[in-house]
This record gives sequence, C-alpha cells and structure tokens, in this order.
Amino acid sequence: MSERPDVRGKPPGVDEFFSSIKQVYDTNEKQLTQLWEQVLTSEPYANWFGVSQRQNSLLQDWLKRVSAGMLNSSNLPSREDLANLANQVISTEEKVDELTFRFDDLRDQLSVNLAGEISSLRAQVSEVQYSLNLLIKSIERQGKAGSETSKRSNSRSVKKTAVESQGE
Repeated sequence: MSERPDVRGKPPGVDEFFSSIKQVYDTNEKQLTQLWEQVLTSEPYANWFGVSQRQNSLLQDWLKRVSAGMLNSSNLPSREDLANLANQVISTEEKVDELTFRFDDLRDQLSVNLAGEISSLRAQVSEVQYSLNLLIKSIERQGKAGSETSKRSNSRSVKKTAVESQGE
C-alpha cells in the first residue's frame, strides 16, 4: 500500500526535494560566479565594453543631430529653442515688472505734484473771487451813487427844457 500524506503536515519527501534543489543551486552558483568573474575581469571583455559604450554614445549623438534636423526642417521648436523662449519670456516679465514699478512711482509723484498745484490754483481762484466780489460791490456802490446823480441831473435838465420851451 502506498503511503498517504499527512493532512496536517508536509507530504513525505518535500524537505528532501527542496534540499536537493538548494544543493544544485549552490553548486551552479559557485561555478557561474567563477565563470563570470573570469569574464568580467578579462581584457577582451573590458575592450568590448568600452567599444560598446563608445558606440552607444555615438549613436545617441547621431540621434540628437538627426532629431534636431528633423525638427528644424519641419519648423518645430527644439528643446534649445523652447529654453531660449522661456528665458526671453522671463526677461520680458522682469522688464514689465520694472516698468510697472516705475509707472507707480511716477503716478505717485504726479499725484503729489498735482495735489500741490490744485491747492495753489484753489488759493488763487479764491483770491480772484474775493477781488471780483470787491469790484462788484464797488461798481454797485458807484452805480447807486451815479443813479442818484443822474436823477438830479435829469430833473435839472427837465426844468431847463421846460424853461426853454416856455421862453420860445
């Protein structure tokens, strides 16, 4: 009869199976480690690695040049063009900010100067208004005095005219 696995534990032979796999792994690891150590430290591998790195670098440079040429011929901006544009935008923003500050300073100066000029003009207008009021009052006084004088001279001329007409 065959052995039945224990339902509560590991089936028989599992430990032996995993220990044999571990032994195979350890043996292969030692051998492959030695092999790779010999390969990686050899001069031909170093030469091959250096040449492949150089070829990779040349390929990347060639791809950059070809990409830039394609972008240029299709009138699309490159990274360099976008970086230059970003620098120009930043420079323009700085100049706009500087002009805004200068404008604010000039506006403040004009406000102060205009306030002084307006105050001065108000004072002059008040003086002119006062002088005009005095002149108007003086003219009114002279007008009243002149009316009384003209009334007197009118009454004399009426009397004279009446006397002259009687004499005729």
